[in-house]
Amino acid sequence: MSEHVLLHFSQKNTFLDVRPVEDVPPVERKKSWSPGDLWPAGFTFAQEVGECAQVAQNQPEISEQDQGHQGHQGHQGHQGHQGPGAKMLAKHRTGRCKACVFFASNHGCPDAECSFCHLAHPPPPKQRPQKLLREELRAAVETVIRQNEDQQDLRLALKRLALQHPYLFRYIIGQTDTYSQRIVSTSRELD
Repeated sequence: MSEHVLLHFSQKNTFLDVRPVEDVPPVERKKSWSPGDLWPAGFTFAQEVGECAQVAQNQPEISEQDQGHQGHQGHQGHQGHQGPGAKMLAKHRTGRCKACVFFASNHGCPDAECSFCHLAHPPPPKQRPQKLLREELRAAVETVIRQNEDQQDLRLALKRLALQHPYLFRYIIGQTDTYSQRIVSTSRELD
């Protein structure tokens, strides 16, 4: 009779690596997180807001002076995390909460008295404007570039223009990088 040997196949670069199963190293634990790891499947922000509103309705309103914002200073001791407090729920319900940056990290938030929000927040809206507005903003940048021949005046005008809209800021940076690359390439050609 023939002997059966379990083999492990893996790809290294462009070669196929074959080893017996006994030599296979153990799989490492996943270190990164995703929102799916933190909240159960099918969980939506609307459900969470509804649950928070029900709990927070029974709690008195919290003023800014009463809160006593302590931050994350005592992160020693208790490693587990109790449920969210009434203050956090009230702030989350009104939209005045701040997300806990430690909760979403690899190690989690070890402080049971954390005053930051551990509930899901909707993603921030995208900053890209509509196409017509983008074209108008680009035209404004081009006019400023054509009108200013002095480099110092051009730089100041572009700085003022960049402060008007986040899209303009990114567009001007892209244009100046392209412009500086053109200058470097033409100076190399002249040498």
